[in-house]
Formats: sequence, structure tokens, C-alpha cells
Amino acid sequence: PSGTLMPPDQASMEAEYKRRLGEDFGIVFDNLFTFTNVPLGRFAEALLLFSEWVGKGRTRMVAWSENDKAQIISECAMKEIEMPANTRRWMDLQRVFPRAMDMRGRHKRMSLHDAFAWFDRELSADCEHQALADAEHTAELLVALIKGEHLEHKRALEAAMTNVQPCGYNPMASALAGLLEKMNEAA
Repeated sequence: PSGTLMPPDQASMEAEYKRRLGEDFGIVFDNLFTFTNVPLGRFAEALLLFSEWVGKGRTRMVAWSENDKAQIISECAMKEIEMPANTRRWMDLQRVFPRAMDMRGRHKRMSLHDAFAWFDRELSADCEHQALADAEHTAELLVALIKGEHLEHKRALEAAMTNVQPCGYNPMASALAGLLEKMNEAA
């Protein structure tokens, strides 16, 4: 099963499905079989193996939003599993990213797709919102921030704006000038 809850026992599910499918759709059947191929112990085992892989010491989990952290905390609470100490510190890169990029005044959270666009990188639509791909993309953005690529991007934007010559109203130039002005105010 996915999520934090195991399905009810097979007999009660069979009775409920027979009643509801019969009443709502006129469907009649003899037996219902339920499969729960992820026993509770598997989550605890996977979490322990992950914790061992991370290693001892001061660590921080980085994710794009608070959802991953909330899901793991919920899973641990529901299954009465203690969360390993080295998996308790988290950073929400979605919250940090606008500040690192000097996007002051941004109250709305930026999507992973938009953050990639900020670095002139493309996020494949067929892999958006897939756990492993999102983790890889989040790691790629974190590395870009650590390496200072966001500073290079800001410098390139400033250089481009110094070469803009006024020639009537240009909405793109106006938008870029406004962005540059906000970035300079924040600096």
C-alpha cells in the first residue's frame, strides 16, 4: 500500500465492496482478494538502511518543499518508528531558493520547473513530479547554488541590462530592468 495506512482486513473490505458496488452499480461478485505487499517492517528496515548509508555525524536532508519531511515524519509516527537522528535536520530548498537568487518580495513559492528555468535549464515534462527525478533536480539546483552559479547568472543579467538602449517601450526590457532594480535594492 502507499501512504501511511494499511488497508482493512480482507473480510470487511469484501463485505463493504459487495454492498457498495451492488447498490451503486449493480455489480455482483463472489470474492475479493486484497494484497498488501509492503509490510510495516519494510519501511523501518529501509529507513535504517538509509540512515546507515548517510552515516554518522551532522547531516541535513535537502528537499524541494516540506512534503518529503512531512511524509517521513507521518510514516514514522503511524508505524511507531523512531526517526534516526541523522535524518531529522531538513532544508526546504524551495523556501531558500528565492532568497539565494535575490528574489526579494516573492511570497509565492517557486515550482521546481521555474527554478530550473531561472538557470536556463530545461526540466523534462515526462519526469516532473516523479520522486527520483525531483530528488536529482533538487540536488542539481543545490550544487548550482553551492558553486555560485546563481551569482554568475545575476552578473550576466546586469551586463545584459547595461547594453539595453532605450528605443520606445519594450516590455521585456522593462521587466528585466524592474528585476535588476529589485536585485540591486536587495544587495
